[in-house]
Amino acid sequence: MGLLRPRLEERTVELVAAIRARGECDYVEDFALELPTVIFLELMGLPIDELPTFLEWEKQALAPTDEGVFDPERQIGGIFSVVGYFQAEIARRRESGERGDGLLGAMLGWELDGVPAPDDALVNCCLLLFLAGLDTVAMSLSFAMHHLATHDADRRHVAGLAAAGESIDDAVEELLRFYAVPEIGRKVTQDIELGGQQLRAGDLVVFPLVSANRDEALVAGADALDLATGQPAPHLAFGAGPHRCLGSHLARIEMSVALSGWHRAIPEYALRHNTTPKAYWGNVHGIFSLPLEKFGS
Repeated sequence: MGLLRPRLEERTVELVAAIRARGECDYVEDFALELPTVIFLELMGLPIDELPTFLEWEKQALAPTDEGVFDPERQIGGIFSVVGYFQAEIARRRESGERGDGLLGAMLGWELDGVPAPDDALVNCCLLLFLAGLDTVAMSLSFAMHHLATHDADRRHVAGLAAAGESIDDAVEELLRFYAVPEIGRKVTQDIELGGQQLRAGDLVVFPLVSANRDEALVAGADALDLATGQPAPHLAFGAGPHRCLGSHLARIEMSVALSGWHRAIPEYALRHNTTPKAYWGNVHGIFSLPLEKFGS
């Protein structure tokens, strides 16, 4: 994943320069959604001019409507569009004999027990990378920037580290902990009572990871965000055990590069006057928009 850092830094500088020139932005639309999607396309070896199409599919598959409602038909339509794209792209590359660059090209040579991996398995892998790797990073960045835009001391702390060329990795860990966006679903395998609640076999239980991360039983003071100590608390933002997020390494690099690059160029900013960003809750917690202004050096 470290091999992607130079391109991440380059793309971050490009996006932030354009935003700074305008003097204002909707951080979600203009930065948070765009950066990880561009990196996804480059990682997969897909044309960057597909960006608008993938951003639209991302909204359909992963985000609620403007009214905050998750529309199953809309989501399924977005997912089917992604599946159809990768089915066609894999078939095209198979037929032409040209694998191309990037992860998708490498996937075409994968084998399972000495047998070429079936195309359906490759499509499923591409869909998983799309679903798991885009919205989570975008919303983690958005919640982090909302916090920094509304907490001047923390914003100045991160901007100072970035200006000095120092690592902000500890700050990223604390922001990930305090604003963990995923909710993990698990199915109950046998009847059991937990905390006075009767659970039945087959029930679906949803675990907002942020609740665990803010639990005082995990670490003292867990229900407060602290960027000043330089000692980030342990957290479960990427899950744990055998199902721990495979993309955590890339996500951390994206967060660090994006926040450092922004604060080197735009250390001062604030929420647009009379604006109250609206959050939504689902498999991934998110923010509809994050209007920022008052850029300064």
